[in-house]
Amino acid sequence: MARTAFDHHQTQSAAAAIPWAATVTRPRTRRLKLGPIIRFSILTLASIVWCAPIAWMLMTSLKPESQIITYPPRWFPSDLGDLTLKNYADVLNIPRGVNLVRAFRISLIIATIGTILTVIVDVLAG
Repeated sequence: MARTAFDHHQTQSAAAAIPWAATVTRPRTRRLKLGPIIRFSILTLASIVWCAPIAWMLMTSLKPESQIITYPPRWFPSDLGDLTLKNYADVLNIPRGVNLVRAFRISLIIATIGTILTVIVDVLAG
């Protein structure tokens, strides 16, 4: 059987040429990569910016009406005991031209029918 260049390369590896080469290991240095850190920082900042209006709406909905419009604006009421669910009860119980409970019920029925029809069509499509 004839020897090829590949066989010749295998016989003269670094471990065969230098007997102690197989036992020497270099300590692995871990390099700090800035790309993932910068990307994570930008995404964290963006998520805070996007979530801030939702948190503001929630906190404002829980404040008493007298503390909603204050200058300078505050995230929390002056006394945490002032947090109230009265605003939600007022929206549902005081008529303002729109019956929210009825509107919610109709939206729920339409969403349920749409979901059922989508599942039926998707199952039939395979």
